[in-house]
Amino acid sequence: MGFPASLRAAALAVAVLLPAACTATAPGRGTPASPASRHPARPATLAGPGITVLTCPSVLRRIDPATGRTRATRTYDPNALGPGPYTADCGSANRTDVRESFSPDFMKAVTMWQTGSGAVAGYVTPDGRKKAVFTVRSHEQPGLVSQNLKWPRFDPRSGDLWSARLTHEGLDDTYVMSSRSVTGGKAVPHGSCDNCQGFAVAWPTGWVIPDGDQHGPARRAALVTADGRTAYVPMTWGFGEKSGLRPWRKGTRFDSSPDQSGGDIPHDLPCDPVDLLMTDQTHALCAGLDQNGIGRLTIDPDRRTVQVRNLLPHPPGKATDPVLSPDGKQVAFIVPGDTGTRLYITPLTGPNPRPRLVATIPSDLDSPARLLAWT
Repeated sequence: MGFPASLRAAALAVAVLLPAACTATAPGRGTPASPASRHPARPATLAGPGITVLTCPSVLRRIDPATGRTRATRTYDPNALGPGPYTADCGSANRTDVRESFSPDFMKAVTMWQTGSGAVAGYVTPDGRKKAVFTVRSHEQPGLVSQNLKWPRFDPRSGDLWSARLTHEGLDDTYVMSSRSVTGGKAVPHGSCDNCQGFAVAWPTGWVIPDGDQHGPARRAALVTADGRTAYVPMTWGFGEKSGLRPWRKGTRFDSSPDQSGGDIPHDLPCDPVDLLMTDQTHALCAGLDQNGIGRLTIDPDRRTVQVRNLLPHPPGKATDPVLSPDGKQVAFIVPGDTGTRLYITPLTGPNPRPRLVATIPSDLDSPARLLAWT
């Protein structure tokens, strides 16, 4: 005996509506799935506009600059990171080093490991997957850090991974800096460094500076223009009585002699060079101006002058890590504290710009927060 026509119609309606209902409650669409879902939602990505903040050592947050809400988070296993420049002391590390430890989309972090046959530099994803990008043969035992492969960095412009490989060991260790796409392809050499006594070598947003020692190349705090072709290196000369910026073009020799100051831009730098960040060809942001403020430097290499504008006449605390908004009209910065890190935004225009509190990020002095990017 068949079903009545009314029951067949009702069953058909349920069959049609059921896929739509499941689609509306699927992870990542419409109403969030229940905790009992057999297909849990994938972690949100850090794609799209927003301010990226790192809570040391391994939690990334993407914050909406308008509302202060956290749009997405990514958490890395701190034991899988490094040995990176930020793992030892994320809170006091050079911000450029911390930023270059992550890919442009913050979905990869640099890491190194040792196998039975050699050293590996590559990246790790938040879900723990590792991928090798550079490998070299070495004699260290697994678990030890190889000296034959060093300093992995992400290029924040291209997303390529950079690393340095030891090619000659002796009184002057020679390292070759190379970059390679994380999707494959050949490594591209960018120059070598004999204990850093040689040509200028671009090193993502930093530069290899002639401060070589037994540890090989070191990177001094330097202002690098947006096109990556020029650096302004903070210098002192005259037995420390004078200071300024020394222009350095990519591919030329850098003279660190204090008496070679003919092309220098004399100026008493208003803040620590580590807190300087170049935003285009002629402007830089400066933290620590008058101890707590944020300054904007305008560099004129032709006239050999530096002008400084105070963006925070009345700072809400010790401001650090300034970043420029994508449209160049605002600056974001953070103020660390015992009960959290406050994120502020201040406009660059107006007669008396006032900072606006955007959010308070959970952190403490043992696990401080760092402001990395505004995209």
